[in-house]
Amino acid sequence: MPKGRKRAIKAATADEVEDPTAVGGAEDDEFMMELAAARAAMEEQTARRKALRGEEDGDGSGGAAGSEGRETPAGGGGGAAPTGSYNKAGLLQKAAEMERAIPWEETLTVSDIPLELEDVHDDLKREVSFYNNALEAVKRGRSLLVAANVPYKRPEDFLCEMVKTDAHMDKIKDKLIFEQQKMDAFEQRKARQEQRKYAKELNSNKVAEKSKRKKEGLEEIEQWKKGAKRSRGGPLADDDGLDAVLSGNKAGGRGGGPGGRNVKREAKNKKYGFGGKKREKGQSDPRSLNDLSQYNPKQGGSGRSRSKPAKGSNRPGKSVRTKNKNRRSRG
Repeated sequence: MPKGRKRAIKAATADEVEDPTAVGGAEDDEFMMELAAARAAMEEQTARRKALRGEEDGDGSGGAAGSEGRETPAGGGGGAAPTGSYNKAGLLQKAAEMERAIPWEETLTVSDIPLELEDVHDDLKREVSFYNNALEAVKRGRSLLVAANVPYKRPEDFLCEMVKTDAHMDKIKDKLIFEQQKMDAFEQRKARQEQRKYAKELNSNKVAEKSKRKKEGLEEIEQWKKGAKRSRGGPLADDDGLDAVLSGNKAGGRGGGPGGRNVKREAKNKKYGFGGKKREKGQSDPRSLNDLSQYNPKQGGSGRSRSKPAKGSNRPGKSVRTKNKNRRSRG
């Protein structure tokens, strides 16, 4: 901000200063002149914009000066303000004059499709119009290529020259193979490490379990010794429990389940049975009596037995056989 303007503002706001022109002197006069010049320039620009807007609105009914593209003064004593003009017919004529007479196949230019926009500020509709314009240009260019017998599709047996040489591609292939082998070796080494780790853990578990069983066996032997000492002085029974302790077939011991159950023995009994008669097992019980899966009512007769009639037997009765036996023994 100029010093003169600061002083003028200060003088205008001060109550004790009666005459604003007394503060600043020549600098205030210079500031006022600059302010008037700036205001005049702004008014001139506003008038110029209004003149240009009026010419654009009345271009169809304007005078010859607008159609010829001449610049007319803005009027008044402020000087000549240049005004533009839009002569569409003249521009198209000049564009036609500059067009070169060469075949279309040399340029492949398709730019005469008009762009129809209802609202230029609608982004979605504008982008859709661009897309439709490009699609129409492609269709027209394809039809022109077909009419001119110009191939636009790549043949199926077309082999283009590679940018890189075969030697370079071989190096790349070898490098990729090396990287793949390196990764495979890493994966195999990692798998072996995992296997060794698992085997080591399994072995340690087995050793721990073995030591635990050994400790339990020693404790049971000690318990048996204490029991034998308490019962000393009397006859020992045949089944004093030592064989069971040594063999491990004790209640809740090795191979036993909770409560003295032998899980392995129970599984075998469930699979193979545990002795006893098995030929007619499951007959004449509620389950087999209510099982009608093999019953077929169509095969039933009139209540008579389905068995065949017994053939006549030639065997003599018991008394006859006894007499014959005695007779043979006498003879």
